[in-house]
Amino acid sequence: MRPYVAVLVEQDPNNRQHIYFVVRNFGQSPARDVKFDLDPPAWHSEDAAGRPAGPLELPTELWFLPPGGEFRTFWDSGLHRADSDLPDRHTVNLTYRSDEFGTHTEQHVLDLSFLPFTTWARN
Repeated sequence: MRPYVAVLVEQDPNNRQHIYFVVRNFGQSPARDVKFDLDPPAWHSEDAAGRPAGPLELPTELWFLPPGGEFRTFWDSGLHRADSDLPDRHTVNLTYRSDEFGTHTEQHVLDLSFLPFTTWARN
């Protein structure tokens, strides 16, 4: 019955080149005060529009995440990331609390190294 929050990477089903950073509550109760940090910090590569490589802008806290709720933001394009030297692996330190079950502290690993083997083109 507790919330279960996970941080993950998802590809857009309509364009497998697009990568999203997602925080989702898979549990059955709300999560509150969701905080996470990535080590190393997440960066995006230069994109087709000429946006220079830089840090992914993420909120510092999600104050409420309902059951089944999620925060999602565009992270990067596989076409541009494939030729970059950006890290593929990030450790995520995550804390959140629930009304009935207290504070939860977890660690997740985001590993983008498998993505080129899905549908990314390699030069």
